[in-house]
Amino acid sequence: MHKKLFLIVTLALVGLSWNSCTEEGPGGTARIEGVTAHHEDLIPNANLYIQYGSLESPGIDPSLYDDSTTSNANAEFVFSGLEKGDYYVFGIGFDSAIGQTVRAGIPVTLKSGETVEVTVPVTE
Repeated sequence: MHKKLFLIVTLALVGLSWNSCTEEGPGGTARIEGVTAHHEDLIPNANLYIQYGSLESPGIDPSLYDDSTTSNANAEFVFSGLEKGDYYVFGIGFDSAIGQTVRAGIPVTLKSGETVEVTVPVTE
């Protein structure tokens, strides 16, 4: 009888702890905000992509990412409403000073409710 009760309590606790785990992605209060820049030059209107649950780039194909946004005229962007965890932010823009497309990414780790400011350092 005691073994059966112990097993039931153990399974219940495991189930509760499993349900309380959250995965990277939408649903939280953390955010990543920042700018896209090529050296010191800001790159406005860049396309930014985010990969949930990874600190490594999945590649340059935008379809490999989980979500996207566009930086504004001041090169500022925000990914908000995120759970704590690991993310990879990738940006593609156009540097009119050199007439070339620039792209690169940066890994970001978020704590619950945290705002992390980053510069996505796009290069040619």
